[in-house]
Amino acid sequence: MRRMWSVAAVVALCPAVASAVVTIRVDPGEYTYNGEDQVVSWEVFATNDNPTENERMNAFTLQLELPNATPNGIRFLIPPQDERGWVEYAPITEHPYVLAGIPNSGTFDPSRGSDYNTVRLAGVVDDPNATADISPSRSGLAKIDVFIPKNSPFWGTMVLEPQMSQMAGPNGVIPVVGQSATWSVLPEPSALGAAALAAPLMLRRRRARRA
Repeated sequence: MRRMWSVAAVVALCPAVASAVVTIRVDPGEYTYNGEDQVVSWEVFATNDNPTENERMNAFTLQLELPNATPNGIRFLIPPQDERGWVEYAPITEHPYVLAGIPNSGTFDPSRGSDYNTVRLAGVVDDPNATADISPSRSGLAKIDVFIPKNSPFWGTMVLEPQMSQMAGPNGVIPVVGQSATWSVLPEPSALGAAALAAPLMLRRRRARRA
């Protein structure tokens, strides 16, 4: 916990610098109903509206929320804690990790605050001289697994919200905004078709009872 919140404190205390805005984005994984439990990976990455700017980023914290998640339904899958009680997340794949190649800079959560609908993580560079320039070839922040049970009680649009995003470097705080992502989770098409066919029948039954 101390390391993550110390990172957040450092970010908060750093002076803000004039720069373009970095946007935290979510790339939802693909999901197609197949009658089985499934795990889908979402990737979180960053973009800068000024591609010529070098942010010189060396620390970030991030909190993600999945408001529709439930403990036994669609939910985040949190990796097991290590001997320190910390959670270390798997390396990002589709979007190359922003701190790739810098030793001991992987994403982790030492706060023990991640659960079925919240993910907390941080990336920190121990060497203050090692920094990252956010670009298409170096933009990834995290890969988060989402579990979808075959008998999910929820079908519809899921929303993943980046919150409490902070970045910093030797030049100070880097302005950051978050962009939510939406994702449709639907049962097999035949189930939807059956429901559509059943609706007029149920309506006729209700009318008959009223008569």
